[in-house]
Amino acid sequence: MAARGFTNIQVKHADVEAVRKALDECVIEQSKLFGRANVDWIAIYPSATEDGDGELLKEYCQCISKNLDAKVFGLLVSGEATLMYAIFDHGTMLDEYEAGSHTVPAHIDSFLTLCPASVKRKEVESLFSSHREGTIASQSFVYALGHFLSIPRAQIGMGFSHLKDAQAGR
Repeated sequence: MAARGFTNIQVKHADVEAVRKALDECVIEQSKLFGRANVDWIAIYPSATEDGDGELLKEYCQCISKNLDAKVFGLLVSGEATLMYAIFDHGTMLDEYEAGSHTVPAHIDSFLTLCPASVKRKEVESLFSSHREGTIASQSFVYALGHFLSIPRAQIGMGFSHLKDAQAGR
């Protein structure tokens, strides 16, 4: 069965082996792990959440965050209209955002805790406003989130080409 969406978990941690161990401790199987030199984030691509299971994605994020005492950004995209993310720090959920929901200042504040100091609040507010108003597509929104977080485009957006292929029946 083709995936109806994709998910990824971005872990703000420098030790790939520690993240691999957390995957085992959290019993997250059939996952791909991706880390790059000079990038503050390690990506996890769990296949178990590709069917759009946001609750399972949040469970995974919470467990990894708690095990590593780290910040974790979990992303789910299913089609053009469905997008959600959750932010955890040391095992505690700081925020959950779903496309179409009302963006409140708390969403911006929580998101900014993950960003480098050079990212300005006004820029993030503008991005969320554009997404809420429908003037920016989900794919562009995800890439912009990654830009603000200093996550490489290919790392945060991995899955868009697979999603398009699945929707086209390929």
